[in-house]
Amino acid sequence: MGRSLLSNRKFCCYSCSLLLLICVLTYNLYNKRPKLYEQLSQDYFNPLKVFGRQSSLISKNSIEDISKKQSRILQEFCKRHPELSATAPLFNFFLYDDAREFIYCYIPKVGCTNFVYMFHVLNGVLPANQSFLDLNVHRQRNNPRLIHLSPEEREWRLKKYFKVVMLRDPAERMLSAYMDKLEFTLPRRSNDTTYNAEKYAMMKSDLIDRINKYLEGKSTSSTISFNKNYLEFKKYLEYLTLVDKDVDRHFKRMIDICSPCNVNFTFFGNFATLTEDTYMVLDKVNIPRWMYSVEKKHAHVPVTIQEWMDVYYGDMTVDKRKYLKKRLHTLSNHSFEALSDEGVSRELLKTAFAHYSVDFDFYQSLFPYERNTREYYLQKKL
Repeated sequence: MGRSLLSNRKFCCYSCSLLLLICVLTYNLYNKRPKLYEQLSQDYFNPLKVFGRQSSLISKNSIEDISKKQSRILQEFCKRHPELSATAPLFNFFLYDDAREFIYCYIPKVGCTNFVYMFHVLNGVLPANQSFLDLNVHRQRNNPRLIHLSPEEREWRLKKYFKVVMLRDPAERMLSAYMDKLEFTLPRRSNDTTYNAEKYAMMKSDLIDRINKYLEGKSTSSTISFNKNYLEFKKYLEYLTLVDKDVDRHFKRMIDICSPCNVNFTFFGNFATLTEDTYMVLDKVNIPRWMYSVEKKHAHVPVTIQEWMDVYYGDMTVDKRKYLKKRLHTLSNHSFEALSDEGVSRELLKTAFAHYSVDFDFYQSLFPYERNTREYYLQKKL
């Protein structure tokens, strides 16, 4: 009887201890849920952080220390590429805020919509806490831009203000631009009422038509067939190998837009750690963090950019590509009409990557811990 009572007491103690542990873990998880959600949402349709990617915050260096290191790297880079000194900045992409002495050069497909929206809020163009997943963000032209200033006014601000640009792995950026602007439209959330599908489809069709006409005049191929709904992936790569500086802004080289060898930027952020790096910048220039929305267009699609790159860039068998296409179709409802089961040739991919060779060099110089996607997909057979 005594042993039975003792066993029951031990069982009760163990049960209470286990229950207490569960309560503590649940409480901690509940209190940390915004941070966890933010991290998870950033992983959807954004780079995986499994290839040595680091946040600027992990180094525990101040933004001033990071800026000094980046400045030295930039000087070495510009010495390797003296031809870039002749590349004038595209000041239409430079937004500024006089009250906070802040300049931001935005690059399409590097999370620029979030920043442009923030500038709209700062200047009272759009209300805060409004969904920005429609075309109005980029159609608004009321934000102060350096192109509207005289050369003297621009020069004064470029010398004095805190200047920022966010960069992205060029292979990720060129695929993201293709998928979003030339291939298909990812399904939006069912409650997203701000997205104008008809207007977006019209803009995409116009861009595809312009590229097809360009290819028709430049391509050496004897048989060219066009599709209004999407541009085949191999034709997109061919376009990159032929195009000159007169190219749509989504496909321009990062180096040509912001011209870092002619503008002494204070800080270069990384798209792989966009939210963390952005918060560092906002704290520095005294902009409240709530003004910057971490909302992402495709955060609800559970496919990472790494998986997309594998199926488009990867050198694999036909059967494996079919399997990956079927798997991603199940997750994203993407048809893959524009990508053949054979994929694209290594030579065509190499030539297309060469178009962004300076971007690759610049990005790897600033973020050497990142995986070199160009070498990875040109050398590795998946």
